[in-house]
Amino acid sequence: MIVTHVFTSGPADALRDFLLKHEVKRVCFVGHPFHYAPKTCSFTMLYERGRIVREIRGPQIRATELLLYFKDLILTLVYALLIKCNFDIYVGADPLNAFAGLILKRIKFVRLVVFYSIDYVPMRFGNLLVNGVYHFLDKLCVEHCDFTWNLSEAMRITRESLGIMKGSQMVVPMGGNVRLVDEQTRKLFDRSRMVFLGHLRAGHGLELIIRSLPRIILEVPNAKLTVIGTGPLEKELKATVESLGLEKNVEFLGYIPDHAKVEEIVSRCAFGLAPYEPSKESFTWYADPGKPKQYLACGLPTIITRVPLVASEIESQGAGLVIQYNEDAFVNACLSFLRDQDLLDRVRENALKVGSKYAWENIFIDALACVNEASHKDLSKEEL
Repeated sequence: MIVTHVFTSGPADALRDFLLKHEVKRVCFVGHPFHYAPKTCSFTMLYERGRIVREIRGPQIRATELLLYFKDLILTLVYALLIKCNFDIYVGADPLNAFAGLILKRIKFVRLVVFYSIDYVPMRFGNLLVNGVYHFLDKLCVEHCDFTWNLSEAMRITRESLGIMKGSQMVVPMGGNVRLVDEQTRKLFDRSRMVFLGHLRAGHGLELIIRSLPRIILEVPNAKLTVIGTGPLEKELKATVESLGLEKNVEFLGYIPDHAKVEEIVSRCAFGLAPYEPSKESFTWYADPGKPKQYLACGLPTIITRVPLVASEIESQGAGLVIQYNEDAFVNACLSFLRDQDLLDRVRENALKVGSKYAWENIFIDALACVNEASHKDLSKEEL
């Protein structure tokens, strides 16, 4: 049973797809949209041997953020009761969903609970009361869940600095769906197109990207930017593009639910952009963001700031360019790839090699093997 908050596809979706691909006997996926999503209807999907056999959708509810989180907790328990199935492993992505798993374990609906810690930051919410509840639940889940899957080692280290020493924590890094780029596709990709994939919100560097575009276009007039995703900054960013007269060079594709389509679009671009803003309040300092991993999995070099841990690997393996968070550095990095085709081709080869290390298939096989070994239950790759 997998329970997560949803907006765009993420690690929980990848875990579901992995299990469905291997036709696991029974998988239940519960999704709770975030409060800022256009539709806040929670849902659950029950699969047997990879095929959907039941679907339940909750009501559309508009309320405060805190009340919606409480609604999510209640609905998870209700869905479990309605499904009337027991599960060997429950995976809750974030403390609230993992806490629901602990309740279900207490009443014997699930056997093992995994806390999938996807984002962690000391100041997660601006509201001190809500932030305090978040950290209380995080501590409770780390100490009482059977396993905690952290996206990065920084999460465990930060918790220890706050006095959280118990719990079985392990690193389960962000991955990507590796797309093997054949020779024909390599020849067809657009050498003048850069791509930004992800949530359009503060701290991810899109403001820096768009501010820098006029200087890039002055040097390379046919340079283009593709933006895949949506979020609270979308209207503001589109207005900035219009005010700068960049409509012919920038395309906003919005949210694309079909991840295979996303991978196809990304693979046709020359390089990916991930200039995270170096703010200590950002999740990116503590987590392992998915954007760079998906670029690499599609064979794209990445221009990235030295914020997430993966930046060091990108730099050491020659899979992209690591820059300071400023306009000059960003413009120079983009022009390096746009002007030097030999450099771009060389770095693209390195990017795919690094990306292949982080295939979701390998990540989940390793993570579940640890769970199975510790629980003395043999669920081998062959059985899956």
